[in-house]
Amino acid sequence: MSERKCFILTLAIIIAAILLAAAFSFCVSGVRENSDRLFSLADGRTYNSVIIRKFPFDSVILGSSMSQGFKCSEFDAAFGGQSMKLCAVGANFAEVKEFLDFAVKHKKIKRAMLDTPVAFFGRDLTLDSFPLEYYQENSDMVRLKKSFSINALIDEFDFFWDYLRGKVKYITRDELYDWNRRRPCSESLLAQDVLYSSGKNYLKDDMAYKNAIVKAENVILPIFRKYSDIEFILFFPPYSMMYYLDKDHDKYLALKKEITELLLSCPNVKLYDFETAFPIMKNLNNYKDRTHYSGAINSWMISQIKDGNYRVTAQNKDKLSADFRECLKSYDFQKEYDRLKSTYGNSKKVKKSKKSKKSKKAQK
Repeated sequence: MSERKCFILTLAIIIAAILLAAAFSFCVSGVRENSDRLFSLADGRTYNSVIIRKFPFDSVILGSSMSQGFKCSEFDAAFGGQSMKLCAVGANFAEVKEFLDFAVKHKKIKRAMLDTPVAFFGRDLTLDSFPLEYYQENSDMVRLKKSFSINALIDEFDFFWDYLRGKVKYITRDELYDWNRRRPCSESLLAQDVLYSSGKNYLKDDMAYKNAIVKAENVILPIFRKYSDIEFILFFPPYSMMYYLDKDHDKYLALKKEITELLLSCPNVKLYDFETAFPIMKNLNNYKDRTHYSGAINSWMISQIKDGNYRVTAQNKDKLSADFRECLKSYDFQKEYDRLKSTYGNSKKVKKSKKSKKSKKAQK
């Protein structure tokens, strides 16, 4: 066989293999979407469309990974009704609005809970994926495009293999989107993030701070005002103290004050400030990185909201802000950083993690 024919044959085999793998992924993903059960490892930016149309609920837990650890059963026990998580990793307010709009179109929603980190007001307000309306109308086309993703193929193959062995991973509403099921929290993991990762800074300059207020007034607050018949439970998440290591504290507090006042202007909003939960924030074993806390903290927040603790009002907002400022002022960030570096900086595990992160970035 000539070299040219060998090349053409090899190329044809590769193309056929890719198409076959994509067809397999497409078919299996269709079976999953048509199932009447919830699945793990699903992409919230597309799977939320399926959830909203197929499952009953009257309350929603919206937001980013800060809300993925909540348990719907605990939410229901605290506030009544039947809830569903409509989250996505790194979701911004544009996506939150998209999820809520689509849910209201298909369900009667009476209550919504949402994490509102101060820094998220500085994020871009763009959809990171297809609008849910588009996904509903063009689900086959979207699945076809995703079928060429290696991650999708691995996910669908795992499902198919589990199906053949009778071990399909059906999950409950509590387990949906919950990253805590895959990775625990510990100070050593947080140390890896603090020592070897720069993190994302959505408030990197003065313009970002100014734009955050503009977005809050013109884009985010209208969401709550549009749905005046829905009770919104908003909260500032209890990030670890090391999250504030490299932040401009004065600017951060000033922005938080303005955002707080804007949120309190909405009568259907109840705001809770867990950035004042200092014992939790100082215990670094509660985290897997600067911001992500354990599922036990999600459960604790539900109980505190139910009991009315940590709620921000016009009467106590200034005191809460002063307490937070004093905590930031008195916390010895450099000493804590040095302690983490001394304890974990020479760890083989940390060095390996650093190396693997660089490898992943290179692959991307």
